[in-house]
Amino acid sequence: MKQTIKNKVGNNLILSGIVLILLILIWIIFIIFNPLHGITDEKLAAIASYPLPYILQNIFAFFIAPVMVFMLVAIDKVVNKGNRYIRNIALIFISAYLVLSAISYGSQMYLLIRLIEYQQAGMARTWFFESPYSTAFFIKQTGYLFLSLGLLALFSRLLFAKGLKKWLGLLTVSSSLIFFIAFFASIAACIDWANYLTLISLILFIPICILIIIKGLRLKNKSTFFQRLKFVLFG
Repeated sequence: MKQTIKNKVGNNLILSGIVLILLILIWIIFIIFNPLHGITDEKLAAIASYPLPYILQNIFAFFIAPVMVFMLVAIDKVVNKGNRYIRNIALIFISAYLVLSAISYGSQMYLLIRLIEYQQAGMARTWFFESPYSTAFFIKQTGYLFLSLGLLALFSRLLFAKGLKKWLGLLTVSSSLIFFIAFFASIAACIDWANYLTLISLILFIPICILIIIKGLRLKNKSTFFQRLKFVLFG
């Protein structure tokens, strides 16, 4: 790979890794500091009285998927030399995740708020993430199921690699398996468990992003910069 291409790919990995970490952290902060309490109708009433925090929370969640897909495609080209057929299947799964994530989180940002405003309580319950048997929640978890399958197809072979690649394989496979379990928790209507497991899976993407940023720095020959800096500071 030519150095100019390495620099471009390195920049993509660094930027997408940093942006994804920030999106996940901000999303988690909104979840922690803006919890919804009570039964479904009480939660909807809380959103109706002050919808902005819920809208912002889902805006940040909405952008996690496109940044994650961009980062995964970029790192796959760097660390994987596998079967093109398997890669194409994996990219179909990841594309399905992108579409389903956009529908589910987009519905929380716009459709749910409009249904609440127009006092369509029945439809609002159907599209509210935290409502039992929610259509939007099932769409979201199905999206994460496709992401799980895509991660397994792309990165499971890295379990047999060494160094950074092996750690990347371990973390991505662990995250994908937890997403997989979360999907079946959602089918069983265990919404809280599905949410906790999904949250854990996304938190695992923080160290995944750090590894990807390190890989990006290596591609840009940043190690030379740090060696020079060490020489200037310590002789």
